[in-house]
Amino acid sequence: MAKTVLVTGASAGIGKATAILLAQNGYNVYGAARRTEKMRDLKEYGIQPIKLDITNDGSILACVDQIFREAGTIDILVNNAGFGTGGAIEDVSIEDARYQLEVNVFGAMRLTQLVLPKMRENKYGKIVNISSIGGKVAFPLAGWYHASKIPRHNVVEAQYKASSIVCLSDTVLSFAGSCDLLVICALRLEPEIAQRYLCDLKTRCRTYVSLKKDFVANAH
Repeated sequence: MAKTVLVTGASAGIGKATAILLAQNGYNVYGAARRTEKMRDLKEYGIQPIKLDITNDGSILACVDQIFREAGTIDILVNNAGFGTGGAIEDVSIEDARYQLEVNVFGAMRLTQLVLPKMRENKYGKIVNISSIGGKVAFPLAGWYHASKIPRHNVVEAQYKASSIVCLSDTVLSFAGSCDLLVICALRLEPEIAQRYLCDLKTRCRTYVSLKKDFVANAH
């Protein structure tokens, strides 16, 4: 019987590519995002689009309950939904900072809370958290983003050590630099998708280097 997977942030980017890849390899995939109209094309791959606002507990509960009713369980959770807030710590409003943490930390952990009981019952489960090299190193003007990525690494490690599921596998995939090549290999992304991502990576790296130079220059 095909394993059931929930991929969040499936309307674009890595989430969409992951959902398609898993569907092509025989998994029963649910792709979740706020804007279901952006996931219509996923139906061509047999993926079931499902509405999810990762900052709304009612929406999270409804999403998980629907999958439990239809598929019976969630065997694999891919916590991919996330975004980055830019700006100096003092310039970003506390409301925006809270929203950053709600999406990148609390939403992902709330989903984890909801799927773990079934995984324990089934003695099987995989949880993949898409993170960032921003959880390991920091760049200027991205303080709140880094604050939301560091917990992805530490919380997952703590959960893995505490879990009583024999077959539970908790994984954090960090994106940037050489880590990106590792992730592309791990997910076995299609060459075109991998190439597009690497091109975007080079642009982002150049931007970070430029920002860092400006920051250092203006600090003296």
